[in-house]
Amino acid sequence: MAILDTNIRISDEFGREINLPSSTPTQPTVCKKHLAMSCKTCVLFALFVVFNLCSLCQPHQFSTLTSGRDAQNTSPNILLITSDQQRTDSINAYNVIDGKSSSIQSPNLDRLASEGVIFKDSFSVSPVCSPCRNSLLTGVHVPVHGVVENTVTPHKAGLTTYPDLLEKEGYYNLLIGKSHFSPMPKSFHYTNVHTGNTDMRCQNYTECDIDEDDFLETYLVNDAMDQIKKHVEKSSEDPFFLHLSFVSPHPPSTPPSPWESKYVDADLPDLNYRPGDIEKLPNQTRILLGLTENPPETQSRAKAWLNEDGTPNYDVINKERRLYYGLCAYVDEQVGRIVDFVDSAGIGENTLVIFTSDHGSFLYDHGIDNDKHGFMDSSLRVPLIMRMKGTLPANVTKTFASTLDVTASVLGAANVVKPNQIGYGSDANTTSFFMSGYDLFSPMKMNERVYHKQLPRRAVASTEFRGYAVCTTKYKLMYFTEQDEVKLFDRINDLNEVNDLSTNKDYDVVKNKLLLALLRWRSQQDDLQWAMENWDSAAEVGIRARDDASVLSGIVAEENLQVAADIVDKIVI
Repeated sequence: MAILDTNIRISDEFGREINLPSSTPTQPTVCKKHLAMSCKTCVLFALFVVFNLCSLCQPHQFSTLTSGRDAQNTSPNILLITSDQQRTDSINAYNVIDGKSSSIQSPNLDRLASEGVIFKDSFSVSPVCSPCRNSLLTGVHVPVHGVVENTVTPHKAGLTTYPDLLEKEGYYNLLIGKSHFSPMPKSFHYTNVHTGNTDMRCQNYTECDIDEDDFLETYLVNDAMDQIKKHVEKSSEDPFFLHLSFVSPHPPSTPPSPWESKYVDADLPDLNYRPGDIEKLPNQTRILLGLTENPPETQSRAKAWLNEDGTPNYDVINKERRLYYGLCAYVDEQVGRIVDFVDSAGIGENTLVIFTSDHGSFLYDHGIDNDKHGFMDSSLRVPLIMRMKGTLPANVTKTFASTLDVTASVLGAANVVKPNQIGYGSDANTTSFFMSGYDLFSPMKMNERVYHKQLPRRAVASTEFRGYAVCTTKYKLMYFTEQDEVKLFDRINDLNEVNDLSTNKDYDVVKNKLLLALLRWRSQQDDLQWAMENWDSAAEVGIRARDDASVLSGIVAEENLQVAADIVDKIVI
C-alpha cells in the first residue's frame, strides 16, 4: 500500500516558521577559455588543454557545502537517524499503512516516507536497547556478540564493526548521541556521546525546566549540522557516515514545551489491553518485568495504573501516553531539521537517509507499562524508512526488514563486499562476510536491473534473554527455553495478538515446523569470525571441520529461515 504524498509545511504546529530548502538546483556556469596557437600541428593539443582546463574550473555543484559528486557512481554520504523506544503508531505513515485512523501527526517522517521507501514489517533484532545496538554495530545476532541484556558489557572481543568496514572504504565516521554499546570502535573519527536517559532531558511527570533549544535532541542535531558542514567544507570529495542517535522517546517521557501539550485534547491510538492480559504473558516476560505473583494485577507495578477491578485507570495511563506521543512529535521535528539541512545544503541526492528505532514500547498494551521487554508488535515492530533522492524509488512500501538489514544496507550503499560474494580468506576482516543481515539498499536502486525485484527478507528472527521469536508473513512464534513455553499468533487475522494458537491442534504442523526452523536458526548462531581466525588446524578432524565451516557465512542461517518461512506460510489450515 503506497503512502499518500504529504504537504511540506512552512510552519510547525505552534506557528513557528520553518525555512525549507530550495527546490531549484544550482546551475553551473560555463567555463570560457580562449586559447590560440599559430602552429596547426598543435591544434589537437590545444583542444586537449581547453577540455581539461574547463573541467577544472567548473563551479561547485552544491551551492553551499560541497563540490559535485555523482550519486550513481560514487559512495554516498550516509545519515543514519535512530530514536529509542519508538512505536510505529507514533508515525502517521504507519497508521495509514495499517488502516488506522489517528490524530497522530508526524509531517517530517511522513515526508521522508513519501520521498523514499517505508518498510511495513520491520522488526528489532532484540527488543532491548543495548542488545539491539550491539547487533546494529556488529551486524550479528545477540547470541554471537553476547550482550543479552542492558547490564551486560562489553560485547565479545574481536568482532568486526560496520564503522571498521566503512573506514576502509574512505568514510569519515561520526557518532552523535546515544551509543549504549562497548567498546567504542576507533573507526569512529568523531564522537559526541550522550547515553544517559536524563542527560539534557527532563524527569518523568514533572514540568520540564529545559527549553526546547537546550533539550538533548535539539543539541544533537545542532552538532550534527556543524560537523557535516565542517567535514564537507574540509574534504568535499570524501563521503561521511553519521549515526545521529536520539535518546527520545525513551522514558522519562516528558518533552520540552510546547510539545507536552501536543496531544492534550487529541484522540490517542487505541489501547490494546483487556483485564487478564498480564496473566497470559509468557512466564519469561513476567519474570523479567517482576510480575510473577498471581494475580499479577496486585503487584505494585501493575497497581500503579489499574483500578481495583482490574480495568485501566485512563487518567494515569493517558497522562504518560500523551507525553510519550508528544515526545515522538518532538523527535519528528528534529528529524525534519536535519533532513532539511541536508537538502538545503545541496547534498540530499548523494546522501542516503535511514530512520529507524532500536525497539518500540508496550505503553500499557498487553498489561505492560512503558517498557519494551517482549516479542509483541508493540515492542518488536519498529519504523524503518530509507530515502535517497534519484537513487531509491519514492512513495514505495516494502515488507520485511530486520535491524541487521540496516547494517547490511549501510555497507551495501558504501560498496562494501556483500556477504555471499566471497569465501573465507586473508582479507575476511575487510568484508561483511561474517554479518547476518540482508542489503536491502542495492536491490532497490532505480538504475539496477533488479529494481522492483522481491527483496530477500521474508522472515525475521529476534532474541531476548532466554527467549526467541520468528515472524513470517502469516505467523509469529515465540519460544522460551527455560520454561519450554511456546506462543503462536496469526499475524493476519489477529493483529492485536490476543489469541494464542500454540495449544490449538489445527496449528500443530505450523507450530512444529516454525519451532524446528527457529531452533535450527539458533543452533547456527556461531561466531564464525572468531572460529576462522583462531582455528588450530593441526589435527586431521580439525582440518576437515575447518574446511567444512569455511564455506559458511553469516547469512546462511538467515537464508535457511527464509526457506522454512515460505514453506510454513503455504500450509493450508
